[in-house]
Amino acid sequence: MRRVLSPTLLLASSLLLWPPSLAEEGPPPAGGDGAAVDAFLAEWGKRIEGMKSLRIRFRQEKKLRILRKPRVSEGDLAYAGGKLSVIIRGRDGEIESEVRYRDGRLTIHYPRLQRAEVVEVGAGAGAPGGGGGSFLPIFAGDPKEMKKDHEIRLVRRAGEPRADGAARMLDVLVLTPRDPKSPVKRIEMAFENFEMKEYVQVDSSGDETRMAITSAEQNVALPDERFTGELPEGTVVVPLDGSPRRKQ
Repeated sequence: MRRVLSPTLLLASSLLLWPPSLAEEGPPPAGGDGAAVDAFLAEWGKRIEGMKSLRIRFRQEKKLRILRKPRVSEGDLAYAGGKLSVIIRGRDGEIESEVRYRDGRLTIHYPRLQRAEVVEVGAGAGAPGGGGGSFLPIFAGDPKEMKKDHEIRLVRRAGEPRADGAARMLDVLVLTPRDPKSPVKRIEMAFENFEMKEYVQVDSSGDETRMAITSAEQNVALPDERFTGELPEGTVVVPLDGSPRRKQ
């Protein structure tokens, strides 16, 4: 069975490529042609240079075939110096999942299930925010790397009106995996003046996850403790390289 990539993980990796605001420079080019896509990705890539840290908060809504109602949760992402932490909390405030990347290891912890999935990425194998190859295409340091595994279109659509009623236009990158067997059917990343506002992932199964960015801060001080921590005793660790399971 092919593994469906976590929408939270894909959002986190795409946000590592999220540039500073370009509000003073006007909107990006729009249109479905390859030249417009290349221009957008090139500008996006230039804007990550010099970004030292990033903190994002977002609202997540999952529509699953097995659930009658969408599952709503809140997310908090922190990135600094190649280290990544994403915490997802349910409506009750309890942690549903936590993603950590540090020193070449990616850990996805599910506290309620007492389960953690671990990927040994390697310090030089496409670490978040770095150049070179990548175990996930969106983790690449250059946004243009996404074109290796995805067909990409750039379209423009109306967004939710501003508080004062003014119209908003969004530029949307639509990513379609080149692999016809991919468990992910489509990814959409919506931007306003190059600031990511929304992320949508539609899986081949019909499940859909939508994330809306509620706040963002760049180059802020983040404590190192945010990126460290031991798994609780009794946690079942599942290496995704096929190694045997083990208890923490």
